[in-house]
Amino acid sequence: MRSLTEMLVFFSVASTGWALVHFGLYRGLRHAFPEKKRKPFIAALFVGFSLAPLSMLLARTSVATRVVETFSRIAFIEAGFVSLIFILLVLRWLGSLLARPFASKVKTARRDFLRRASDLAIALTALVIGGTGIATAMREPQIIRVPIRLPRLGEPFRGYRIVQLSDFHIGPAFREEGVRLVVDKVNALKPDLVVITGDLIDGYVHELRPHVAPLADLKARDGVYFATGNHEYYWGGEEWIRHLEELGIPTLRNEARLIERDGDGLIIAGCTDYRMGRSIKGDASDPQKALEGLPRALPRILLAHQPQSVYQAAEAGYDLQLSGHTHGGQFFPFTWLIHLVQPFVAGLDRHGDTQLYVNRGTGFWGPAMRHGGEGEITEILLDKLEEEAVVRSEGLEEDASPGPNLRPESVRAHAMKEV
Repeated sequence: MRSLTEMLVFFSVASTGWALVHFGLYRGLRHAFPEKKRKPFIAALFVGFSLAPLSMLLARTSVATRVVETFSRIAFIEAGFVSLIFILLVLRWLGSLLARPFASKVKTARRDFLRRASDLAIALTALVIGGTGIATAMREPQIIRVPIRLPRLGEPFRGYRIVQLSDFHIGPAFREEGVRLVVDKVNALKPDLVVITGDLIDGYVHELRPHVAPLADLKARDGVYFATGNHEYYWGGEEWIRHLEELGIPTLRNEARLIERDGDGLIIAGCTDYRMGRSIKGDASDPQKALEGLPRALPRILLAHQPQSVYQAAEAGYDLQLSGHTHGGQFFPFTWLIHLVQPFVAGLDRHGDTQLYVNRGTGFWGPAMRHGGEGEITEILLDKLEEEAVVRSEGLEEDASPGPNLRPESVRAHAMKEV
């Protein structure tokens, strides 16, 4: 019953917000149509508004998958164009406020002409930006190869291959066929490890069970691990964590795994979502807690959905954090605006001694548009940074304590014995 209540609240809030956006379009563009011809425009807006709520309802019925996918794509494409036009109308409105002191000097006929010209410009701009964004979003996710050097990496892990997936948003517009395509691409890379850094779904387990099923076929020598994103908590986080476990994908909830190879080790840790983890009692994000009982002499990699976790990760002494969440802004103008609220948006970055890689999203959320690149499958190739003697010595005092004259190679062997 709780899930039904949550769904109804979400549906009501989302529909109300979407209705207001369409009303904004009517207010902004109504003068482009003669008063006697506005009824078709109003009807078109009403049909457009209805597409998104209907696609959400259809996705939760037994209607054929192909029908749901087609309808959902149309709905999300409409959502993309509406979002773009709405943003452009807001920008025009802001411009008109700045120009208001000079409006009285412009003749009425001239003002009407400028309004009609701006209406046409907005429509054409939205068509060009939206069209390119749709074309990019509909393409297959691309494999991005990223070499990363870690200072404490042991010889057996040179060339270690980690495939990172993030922000699938499996739901109304990203379905089983798309998930299967990604799984096949990942398996073809023959990775040592696969990690999924949150926002896997947009729906409940009973709705999306067949669409996440292909994830059980992911193959990696050292397994597949998951870290929660904010969207998991919107759709029954505990149930999703249990279901992923059934698929053979354990969730790292402020915990870690030690991967061993030829007497050496690599720590893979995961934390709950930076903001939403606290919505479950005792589940607040804690990268430091994940390292309890593990040696400092070994390299540490953190799976954390939101890039902001890097501040805690740096304090805890992680060498690398893998994140998602931002989608790289996904589509214009958010590809620009996101920099106002996110210090780390996409690609490889650093905070202190901790490197950070932000995947721009394997899928998409909301409008079926992407600018700045297709969906991403990140293939990370680890290598050794030749600064080990200095960095590893930092771990002697607290964890290893093998003696002041022990060589770095012996420090690693001692740390493995401690584990």
